[in-house]
Amino acid sequence: MARGKAEGYPVQLEREEDGGYVVTLPDIGYGATQGATLGEALAQAEDLLQEAILGMMAHGEAVPLPSPAKGRPTVALPALTAGQARRPEGARPTPGGEQRSRVSRRRIRRTV
Repeated sequence: MARGKAEGYPVQLEREEDGGYVVTLPDIGYGATQGATLGEALAQAEDLLQEAILGMMAHGEAVPLPSPAKGRPTVALPALTAGQARRPEGARPTPGGEQRSRVSRRRIRRTV
């Protein structure tokens, strides 16, 4: 996963007195993780981000868009999770993987 890209979610890093880092995701609003090194802390933050977003989706909650990083490190979602999070309103996956609209064919014919 790429760090520092525009589509990533910014993280808040706090260095611990006894070593390591605590990481939070301001755009998510809850949860924290930690790592002994900066790299480990950012890897843990990626896991936290994915779990938080998958949980939001499972509960029908809105998934927030990433805010501007403004110089902060960022973490990104895996491509599959990012694609699911960006799915348009009213679309749902089908067993074959394609998406179908909840709008009926009858309603589409009336508007066309």
